Amino acid sequence: MRRVALTFLLAAAPAMAQEAGAGVLTLQAQAQRALQDGKPDAAAEAYLALAQAEPQEAKWVTGAVEALSRGDRFRDALDLLDTATPRFKDNVDLRVLAAKVNMLRAENLAAGGKRDTHVLFAYEDAAQAARDVLATHADNRDARLILAEAEFSLGNFDAALEAAQEAAKRFPEHPGAHILIAKVAFQRFVDARQRIRNEAPKGKDLERLATEAAAARKETTSALDAAIAADPQRAFPHKLLGDVHAWNDNPGQALLCYGKALGLDAGTPVNHDWLATAAKPAALIELYRKALDEYRARPHTDVRRTATTTWYLGKALFQDKQFAKARDQMRTAYAANPDYTNSLYYVWLASYWLGDHDAAEQEAAQYARLSATGFADLLRSLPDRAQTLPIITFLAARAFKASRPVQSCALNHVLALVENSAETWNNYAFLCREVGDHQASLAAYERALELEPDSPQILNDTAVILQYHLTTPENLARAKAMYERAVAVAQKDLSSGQLDAAAKARTEQALKDAQANLAKMPGVGG
Repeated sequence: MRRVALTFLLAAAPAMAQEAGAGVLTLQAQAQRALQDGKPDAAAEAYLALAQAEPQEAKWVTGAVEALSRGDRFRDALDLLDTATPRFKDNVDLRVLAAKVNMLRAENLAAGGKRDTHVLFAYEDAAQAARDVLATHADNRDARLILAEAEFSLGNFDAALEAAQEAAKRFPEHPGAHILIAKVAFQRFVDARQRIRNEAPKGKDLERLATEAAAARKETTSALDAAIAADPQRAFPHKLLGDVHAWNDNPGQALLCYGKALGLDAGTPVNHDWLATAAKPAALIELYRKALDEYRARPHTDVRRTATTTWYLGKALFQDKQFAKARDQMRTAYAANPDYTNSLYYVWLASYWLGDHDAAEQEAAQYARLSATGFADLLRSLPDRAQTLPIITFLAARAFKASRPVQSCALNHVLALVENSAETWNNYAFLCREVGDHQASLAAYERALELEPDSPQILNDTAVILQYHLTTPENLARAKAMYERAVAVAQKDLSSGQLDAAAKARTEQALKDAQANLAKMPGVGG
C-alpha cells in the first residue's frame, strides 16, 4: 500500500512542478512547513516535486527520503534511494543515508523489545549498508557509528566493540563512539553481576566473575567520562552512568546522574520504578523538580519531553499524600502530552481525597469518556483496586442521584469493564438507554446476557431496545423471541418456589413487563 502511494507521488511530481507559482522556493517552503506541521507525507510530496524540477540536485532526494522516514515509510524511502543512487554514483551521503534508513527501520521494528527475523534482518541490512560505505570511505564517521550500533543490536558485542573502538580512534572528539564502547562494556558488566547474583559462585569462580565485573565497570565509566567530556550536554551518558552506579549498589551517585540526565533532557528513559525504591519521597520529589526546572531553563526545549518526568513527580507527590500538588502536576503532564491519559486517573482521585467530590466526579467521568478501556486497564493493574472501585461506585451513584446520567453512564462503563458481571453491564446498559445511546445499550445488554442468559429482566430489557429503539424486521423478530423466553423462564422460576422475596418480586415484575411488551408487538396483541 505504501509503495503504491510513493508511485503516485513520483507520477504526480512533474505535474506539480509545472503548476503556476510552484517554483523551487515555493516547493521548498511547502516541504519545510509540512515538516513543521507534522505532515511528513506532504513534505515528501513537495521534495519529490523538487527532485523532478531539479533532477541534478541530490539534496531533494535526501529531503524526500528523510520525510518518508519521519513518517515511518522506511521501505518507500529505501526504494527511492535504490532508484536515485545510481544517478549520483559519487555521492557518499546518499549511501550513508541508506544505512541510516535501514537502522531507523530496524529500530522501528524492534520497538517494544520485539526480536524476530524481520528485526534481525533489518539490523543486518543497516550493518551491511554501513560496511559498503566504509569499503570505499574508511573515514566516514556516521557509517562507522551505524555499523557499531547495528552490531550491538544484533548481539555481536565483539564486532560492535571493534567498530566502536575504531571510530573512537578516528574521531576521539565525537561522543558517539565512546557511548557505543560504554554500551558494550556495560552489557558485560551487567552480565557478570547477574551471574554472581544468580549462580552464587564461590572461590575462584567468584573471583573471576568479580574481576570481569570490575574491569567491565571501569571500561564503561572510562568511556562515559570520555563521552561526557566530548559533549557535556548529551543526556544519555549521564543516564548510563546512573545505571552503572545503580547496578553497583551506589544509589546516591545513581540519583545524581539520573537527575543530571533529566535536567538535560526531561524525556530521558531512566528507570523511574527503581528511583521510587531507591529514594525517599522527599528526595525523589526534589530530584524531579530540580530536573524539570533545569530542563525548562534550557533553550529550545520541547514541552512534550517534560511529560514523563512531570507525571512521575505527580505520582511521587500523590504517594506522599500531597494531593493538591499532585493534581497540578498530573494536569501539567496531560497538557504537555495528551497521550498521557492515565494522568487523569490521579487528577480525579486526588480531588476525591481532597474532599472535592464535585471535581472528582467530573474528572473521573471525563477520563472515562475519553478512554474507558484505558481507565479500566489501569484499575486492573493497580494494587489498590479494591479500595478505588468503591469510590468510583460512589461517584457513579452520586451522579445518577443528582440527575447527571451522562457522567454516571461513563463511570458505570468503567465498572462494567473492570468487574465484568451481569449486574454491572446491566446498569451500564440502562444508563446508555437513558442518555439515548441505544447501540451501546444493546451491546451492553448482550454482554450481560452472555454472563446471565436466563435472566427474565435482562431478556426483557434487551428486547425493549430492539423493539422500541432499534426497530427493524430482524430486530422485532429477535425481540419477540426474547420476550417469549423471558416469560417462559420467569414462569418456571416462580413455579419452583425457591425464590426469596426480593428475587420473587423482580421476577414477577419482569414477567409482567415481558407479557405487556409482547402484547404490543405487531401481529401479537389484540
